[in-house]
Amino acid sequence: MNKFILVIIIIIIGVGIWWWQQSANTVITNTGWLTYENRDYNFELQYPNDWTPQESSYDDINTEENKWEPKYWEDWKVVKKISFNTSVEFFYLDVYIMDQSIESVLDKVGKNHSNSPFQPSLEEIKINANQAYVTSVCDLGCCSKDVYIAKDENTTIQIARGAVCSVGSEENIQKAENNTNTFEQILTTFKFAK
Repeated sequence: MNKFILVIIIIIIGVGIWWWQQSANTVITNTGWLTYENRDYNFELQYPNDWTPQESSYDDINTEENKWEPKYWEDWKVVKKISFNTSVEFFYLDVYIMDQSIESVLDKVGKNHSNSPFQPSLEEIKINANQAYVTSVCDLGCCSKDVYIAKDENTTIQIARGAVCSVGSEENIQKAENNTNTFEQILTTFKFAK
């Protein structure tokens, strides 16, 4: 009986060491990426060098042609949006700065999906020691993901990854996987400036 327990312990330790080595060997390199800095809200993140950030204020988006977005900005108390124009099909990245607490934002996320058959998952995570929450919603093979980070008690930063679809051709499935990896890499670079 004691030999059996010893063998189980050795196996558990071996698997733990193997897993640790695998995760230690996973190096994310962002060689050639650029850094977006927002001095008004004191944060930065890196992004691929073939993407272009474009900042928008409420006045920029409140146009006659654009009926939906001003309502979203008002409901969510958005004060600034940074859109990263990507060269990747089926992918977008937007950063929203909201004048409200993270608790208020998460409450709205739940209410927005209360009648939807596609309920978002909610997970608490850390991004460079900052408390954050991730919501994911998948609908008919397409998934979106939003990360909410509390800057302070009255300001929330939302990093939104648009729908990544894993339907159709093998090429589309590969694009979806690459887009997910790029988004995860971007998240690892987010930090509040000192």
